[in-house]
Amino acid sequence: MMGEVALLIEGSDGTLSIEDAERTVATLLAGGSDPVITAPPEGAWTSVVTDAAFN
Repeated sequence: MMGEVALLIEGSDGTLSIEDAERTVATLLAGGSDPVITAPPEGAWTSVVTDAAFN
């Protein structure tokens, strides 16, 4: 399983992208009459873990 995860993050340092998170939220909100979420989540994105890992 770890080999498959490694393939998914190949070429990345593993940090999360704010832009990717915002795009995901926009997609989940864009469900028309049946959105996956109905409001942007508060506090759902953080870089605390990766910041700590790189320091």
